[in-house]
Amino acid sequence: FAIRGRVEFRLLAGWPVKRGEFTSYHRILMESLARFCPAACTVPTIFAGDLNTSTGVRNQEESHPAFVEKAAELGLVSAYHRQTGERFGRESTPTYLDGSRKGMGFHIDYCFVSGDLLESTRVRIPRPGEWPSGSDHLPVIAEVADEAIRQ
Repeated sequence: FAIRGRVEFRLLAGWPVKRGEFTSYHRILMESLARFCPAACTVPTIFAGDLNTSTGVRNQEESHPAFVEKAAELGLVSAYHRQTGERFGRESTPTYLDGSRKGMGFHIDYCFVSGDLLESTRVRIPRPGEWPSGSDHLPVIAEVADEAIRQ
């Protein structure tokens, strides 16, 4: 999306769903970066959503780092990881609470921002109970200072 108004930026909203020839979340994410970032990532950009990927998930130990590396090559960095200094797959706060396995959770929801927005982006993830219980996901709430986008 091209957001225009008091501030202007690009918003890539992601939720990979396995369908047809796209049988892996990794392939969908990599195709999304290849298709949308060359144009979008030339201006302030936010890529956020339930990306269904984590180094902490079995069978994604190699594919998730490849996605993070490709995003970084395109100028996109996880605001949560930059802010907390935590390693991917070792997050202290999960965003997905796997209801079928009590106590299990993964960090699979993200807010990647372009470098020009990184220093002025603050994220937080509500604790269970702070957010309505109708979902097994907790949001990554990102606040970006208007001034960062206006530059």
